[in-house]
Formats: sequence, C-alpha cells, structure tokens
Amino acid sequence: MSTLGQKPATTHVSTEKQSITGNGGTSYTLQQSVSQASDIEVFVNNTRQEPTVAYTASGTTLTMTGAVNSSDSFYVIFQGKAIQTAGLPVDAAITASAITASTMTVSQKLNIVGTTTPLSSPSAGDLWFNSSTSVVSGIAPNAMAVYNGTSWNQMSNKFSGTGGTETTYTSGGITYKVHTFLSSSTFTVNSLGSFDSLIIAGGGGGGASGGSGWQGGHGGAGGYITTSGFSLNLALGSNTVTVGAGGASANNGTNSVLGNQTAIGGGHGGQGDYPGSGNPGNAGGSGGGGGQGYNSPGPGAGGAGTAGQGFAGAAATSAPYVPGGGGGSSGTPSTGGGGGPGTSNSIRTGSAVTYAEGGGATTGAGGANTGTGGQNLTAGGSGIVIIRYAI
Repeated sequence: MSTLGQKPATTHVSTEKQSITGNGGTSYTLQQSVSQASDIEVFVNNTRQEPTVAYTASGTTLTMTGAVNSSDSFYVIFQGKAIQTAGLPVDAAITASAITASTMTVSQKLNIVGTTTPLSSPSAGDLWFNSSTSVVSGIAPNAMAVYNGTSWNQMSNKFSGTGGTETTYTSGGITYKVHTFLSSSTFTVNSLGSFDSLIIAGGGGGGASGGSGWQGGHGGAGGYITTSGFSLNLALGSNTVTVGAGGASANNGTNSVLGNQTAIGGGHGGQGDYPGSGNPGNAGGSGGGGGQGYNSPGPGAGGAGTAGQGFAGAAATSAPYVPGGGGGSSGTPSTGGGGGPGTSNSIRTGSAVTYAEGGGATTGAGGANTGTGGQNLTAGGSGIVIIRYAI
C-alpha cells in the first residue's frame, strides 16, 4: 500500500489494565513491576491522577496520597511495559518465529525464496524451492520439494513423457512409469524434471579364428550407464533415443545414447592365429578378450574398458591355449575363458535382471537387449535404454 509521509510502523503494542478495589487506605499491590510513577496511569472515579503528586510507584507497590474507598472506581493502565507485541505485515517478511498457530491460511499468495542448495540437516516435512539452474539432490531446476525423512521428493514440475514401450509398476510404495526402448526411436518430453535411466550399448562380437582354427577372444560387454535423479539435458518435445546394435563377429558393438549420456559399444575379441601370435582384444565399453596365439609374442592381450562403464577383457593364455574372456560391466574376467560379470538392475520391472556380461567360452551369442558380449565367432547382444520416474 502506498503512503505519504512516514511509513507506518510494522508493530503495535497492547497495554494492560488492572482493576483495584479500594481498601480505605493508600497502599496497593500492582500485578507487574514498574520503575517509576510515570510508567502507569492511575484513575480514580475515571479521573486521571497526577504522577508523583497523587501517587508514587516503585516495583509492585503503588502508594496513593489520599485514601481510596471500596466504592470508588479505581484502576491502573500500564504504560511502561508491553504485554503483547503483534507484528503487522507491512512489507515485512513473515519469519518462522512469527507463526505460532498449527495451521496457517494464506488467502493471496505465499512467496518462498528459493536457494541453490537444500537444508543441510532437514527434517521430515521441510519444504525447499530449488532456485538453481541445474538438478540438485534429484530436484529439477525451479521446482518445489518436500523432505520425506530420507530424501527430497519433487512436488512440482514433475517429469513426464511418451515413447517406447510404456509400463507401470509399484515398488516400496512408489508407483513408477517406465519407458523401455529396445531399438532406436523418439522420446517426447511433456514436462521437464528428473528421472532414473539405464543406458546400455551393444555388446562386442567374438573374435575370428585364425590359422589351424585357433580361436579368437570373446566380446566385451556394451558400456553400462545408470543415472538417478538427473535430467540428462533432455528438452521439451522430441528427443532422439539411440539403442546400439550388437557387434557381428570381429566387430565392436555400437553406442547407445540418451540426452548427454553415451554408452560405448563393447570391444570385439582379438583374432586367434597359429603359428602366429594372437591379436589383442579391442577397446570398448568393456574390452574384448585376446585371441589364441602360438609364436611370440603369443597370446593376445585384453582390450581396455571405458572408465565408469565397464572393465578390460582378459588376455589369452598359453599352456593351455585359451582365448581371453570379454570384460563385463562389473569386473574383469578371470583366466580360463570365462566372461566378466555383469550388473543386476531392477529399473525395468522392479525385478532384478543382469545386463552387460562379458562374452565367455560357454555364453554363445549375446542375448538381445542385454548388451552382453559374444562368444568367439558370434555376435554381441543389442543394447537397451530405459527411462523411469515416479507418478
């Protein structure tokens, strides 16, 4: 509200009245302490008495100059000490200390000033507006969140979209919507926010055989990426989702892409040879295994994996001559031709599925949409992209 002159005060003071029954004497007890006579107004028969002349006051003792009878109207107004101070919201923020009622009704609007970081020690029921331009603690930019006692839950600007195979399931009391992409397609974002994702590239193909049929190494798993509570820079509207194909024998798998995340295709196994040396496995999301070899330098080395997505393949061995296993998303394979371990994930249905295993001596071709590496001479498995969010 606009004003002329001095701006109105933002507080007002409520004083208190004490009614006293005259006792025919001059000495009375006040209900609260004062320091001097001018701290109170004394009225006898509704006539104000003059301080220090008609009365004196100190502490809780009031001394009248003349006697006051019981038939007289006799009361005191306390001037010097406020009984209650009430805030008036004149361009002033309402702080927590000003709210004493268990329920507050806002008839117009409530302006919550956001911060770029949440409370350091929140309690269940605390509210926070993320004013950052990026996702923080799983909360989208410019979104409201409530703390559930364990984590922040987004209340506004919730993520939603269409595309892929759409399913729902409930886990831990939360209902999730899932978009599964088994091949490349388009995902349409209807409302921005954060979500969980699983992005797996195509597995690498097994290595080719060389002279005398000496075996190639096994294929490495496709790169494995999982995210939780991130937007991945998806935009409103159409977004391309790329699902990588498994590599044919002696070929790497191809990449899978969602937003700003790219899972790298698995490395293929190295070619075997006799009487020559084995070829090394190729680098990839997880590296391919080395091929069998006889003459110096002999067995092929394992290919390197991609940090954060997979592990290196194993080298082939001599005496016995065994091709190397492909690296997996959770580890490097042991010697003996077995593949590296994959990773269990339940994002798609709530039930655990193992993805991105390295190719090994008994695995055969990689399974479709698992990102598994292929056994030697076989293809790797295709990748998969999954998006999940609470509804």
